[in-house]
Amino acid sequence: DWHTHEFRLKLTRYNQWFSPIMPLLIEGVVAQIRQIMQRVVEDDNVFPDEDVIRSSIVATKSCIRICQEWESVDYPDINIRYAALIKLTNTICEQCRQYARNLAHKLSENESFIDLYRTRSYNVAEKFCVVVNDIDYVKQKLLSSLPNLLHFSSVIDKMIESYELTDFQQTKVTLERLIATAENEMNNVIELIFDHVDTLFCASLKDKVSKYYEDEKNENVDPMKDINQYIDHEIVAKLDKSLKVTQCSRVACAIHIKALQCLRELLPLQEPPDFYERVLRTFNHLTKYFETKYREEQHIHSSSREEITTFRRTLEQFASSTEQLQLRYFQDIAGKDSPVNML
Repeated sequence: DWHTHEFRLKLTRYNQWFSPIMPLLIEGVVAQIRQIMQRVVEDDNVFPDEDVIRSSIVATKSCIRICQEWESVDYPDINIRYAALIKLTNTICEQCRQYARNLAHKLSENESFIDLYRTRSYNVAEKFCVVVNDIDYVKQKLLSSLPNLLHFSSVIDKMIESYELTDFQQTKVTLERLIATAENEMNNVIELIFDHVDTLFCASLKDKVSKYYEDEKNENVDPMKDINQYIDHEIVAKLDKSLKVTQCSRVACAIHIKALQCLRELLPLQEPPDFYERVLRTFNHLTKYFETKYREEQHIHSSSREEITTFRRTLEQFASSTEQLQLRYFQDIAGKDSPVNML
């Protein structure tokens, strides 16, 4: 009876039936990812409308979906999975690096930076933030997630277990280095954009700093009002609105340093001590503003820290009266000649 004695076919090592086509499947997945990423810069308008979904976001999500679909196959042959791991990581890193290069070239080719300087409009700079967000999105969502997305550790561990060789651990190191290299290239493009925007900020701030110093000389009420409003409302507010949180502190630090440079370069040198005392208060207020609004310490280079310290000491020295300078001079001499320092 058929219902009583059903025919049962036991499939043995059925996964090997598909072994011949698996390399072709991997190549197809790789080609699909390459095609998706190559279209990103071609499709993206450098300055998009706000309601346009950026193709970089679509491409990133597509690549993630493809990787997830491959992993869901969970093919039992670890050699196939190992080969796929290397090919997919190589391809994605290579395409992300090319994406960064193409984007940098496109920005320069379209004279976007020239337009930035010609208009001196922070609306243009604000639009550059969209490009920065695109790069950051691809970097964070796709590149940084590859070790988890493609299960680096489990695949490598199974290869080590299968072949009883720890040499495969070096593969993981190599793949992570590929990711880091691609991330660095993308960061370089972000730095390129920020450098140009920072230069624009410095150029637009110089007139306001010159006016501030004139107002300080005349002891006008609230001489920093224009600068404070410009930085807080025109610059920082737009950056907060346009940039991802991960980039805000970074660019705020650059703006802080540029503001310092403007104050230092335009500082009058023949004013009475009380003038420099007021400037010192302004400088401390500006520094406190950035420290309060952003945690920017990690983004300040040691050379910039030295600039901040040196400028503060200069202002403190200029703000001192003749008597205070003389006292400090003799204290320094006494300190150098003290028995403690001679030991």
